Amino acid sequence: MNRQQRRRLEALRPRIQAGVLPSEDIDLAWSLANRAMLEEKAGDGGPFLPAWQLIMGANRFALSSRVTALAEDLRISDLSVTVRSLDKGAPLPGRTWLEWDAKVEGRWDPLPGQVPIDRVGVLIEADETGQRGTMHCFARPAPTRAREVGVPDISPIAITFDLRENYERPASLIEPASVEDVRAMHARVSDPTMAEVEGSAVITAALSRRFGAIESPLVSDIVRRRLGLGDRRWSEVHQDLFITSVNEAMQEVLLAVSAFIVSRTVGIGVTDVRRGAGRRMATHGIDTVPLGYGIWDVPPVTDRAGLGWLSKRAEGGRL
Repeated sequence: MNRQQRRRLEALRPRIQAGVLPSEDIDLAWSLANRAMLEEKAGDGGPFLPAWQLIMGANRFALSSRVTALAEDLRISDLSVTVRSLDKGAPLPGRTWLEWDAKVEGRWDPLPGQVPIDRVGVLIEADETGQRGTMHCFARPAPTRAREVGVPDISPIAITFDLRENYERPASLIEPASVEDVRAMHARVSDPTMAEVEGSAVITAALSRRFGAIESPLVSDIVRRRLGLGDRRWSEVHQDLFITSVNEAMQEVLLAVSAFIVSRTVGIGVTDVRRGAGRRMATHGIDTVPLGYGIWDVPPVTDRAGLGWLSKRAEGGRL
């Protein structure tokens, strides 16, 4: 962090810790900033400060509840549409940070033993086309009676992707699934209401060739050290944790891809959240917002001009 960022975040720290955040649309970034600041003070070499520095160097956006609902509806209602529209789901070139409220209408409630999540973010690192790269997932647990403010964490795995028509299998520690593998997996589901339609086995198998899973370079060394594994891959020793993490991350990665598809097919607007912006979110009396942000939203009067505003803004500099 530079001096100005540290000074602003230090001033905001009591509000961050109390959960009184500058904007509900960008509060995962604030929570990550707080962890990065504490990590820097402790000098313990943790993963949050490097991750925060990557986020600060990215184009940063938050999805409003309306855009998130559209993306989630696309993700869960017809996955085949998502797969056939992957060319429209390519992220921006370079680094992009997206975050959204995880309490999306239509999502299943957490299963017994699962921690409910209230905020999710992905840091996307893409090539010059935006069609190939890696997504790192972040999440913050929902507050509980014992914990008023959730502490954010970094997923131990990262998702690789290649969305080109003539794609190459991206780096992955998981072999691509066959249609028979997917059908066998669905056959083990006892609740018939959860059974997938026949066509989704083909779609799921196709997705496994466009997306891969690797140990997150942000936290893999720390996980190995904490588990006392030396140079061994933790994913080989704890395969159940690896598979569970992949399934959870893929849900959010596909929502991010769906959000890009939505942004290119529906009239989407943006609200600037930065110093000197023409339109700003409420900041609870704070004069300077140390994060430049854009809030993706569906404006009252839609303009179906596509993503031209986003391309121009990306060319002109970071939000």
